Amino acid sequence: LIKGILGTRSAGMFSLPTIFDGDPWLVDVLRGRPAKYDETTGARIEARLPGMWERLLPLSEATAIVEDGIMAGAGVGYMDDDPLPGGWRRARRLDLHWLSYRHHEDAWYYQDARRGALRVTPGDGRWLLFTPYGRHRPWSRGAWYPCAGPFISKAGAAVDRNRWQKFLADGLRYIEMGDDASEIHRDDMVAFVRDAWTYAPGAVMPKGYVPKIVEAQGKGYEVYSETESRADVEIMVALAGQVTTTEGGKGFSSGDVWRDIALSLIQTTATSASEWI
Repeated sequence: LIKGILGTRSAGMFSLPTIFDGDPWLVDVLRGRPAKYDETTGARIEARLPGMWERLLPLSEATAIVEDGIMAGAGVGYMDDDPLPGGWRRARRLDLHWLSYRHHEDAWYYQDARRGALRVTPGDGRWLLFTPYGRHRPWSRGAWYPCAGPFISKAGAAVDRNRWQKFLADGLRYIEMGDDASEIHRDDMVAFVRDAWTYAPGAVMPKGYVPKIVEAQGKGYEVYSETESRADVEIMVALAGQVTTTEGGKGFSSGDVWRDIALSLIQTTATSASEWI
């Protein structure tokens, strides 16, 4: 559920048309342009100019950094040297586990495996730091916090529901022994009920034995299902702003309000990403 909604806000956002603004030459370099040919002779007038945008910021890396920013409040990346001919630099998403903030310096640091603690300096041509909720304590506004409780509740409820299904969803199979039953059959009957009766299509009991099944009448599983459903709603509200954007509902198809909310949410993320990039 979290992955699906995040995909709408990150990968879905990057799949929309990208608008380039600024110096025309630089726009052409970033966006690229197809080759031009003379309609009469077929001679090439202008060579094809490959776009540097996707080469500088691969979709997979950009999506991962934006999703980190949405969930954790901060996403970090680094511009590696591009080894391909004609390349300049290429973005790489870094694991948030090694990112830290030093309050006394008002600075971010990244713990590199080889070089130790490196100061993160956004805008220096190397470091990428995406903070969609602002620069002051961005982690406190990340979606991780409102999603954490529902995530734990849903995971626990799923385990409990599976446990309930394992022990109570199937009827309790037992054999009632009458007065004329012989004790010499008891051990065999117990082994049969435990090991074979669950899968046996039928059985002929010795005299004095009556097979029965007791179905569970309780609905304890409902509390686990309700817990999971409530967790879904809370996660939707945390990531999508409200439920209807994700689930649909009355007025969703006939009105534009929920669509506008969804678009405004994606646009807010896109604006933050544009400023960061």
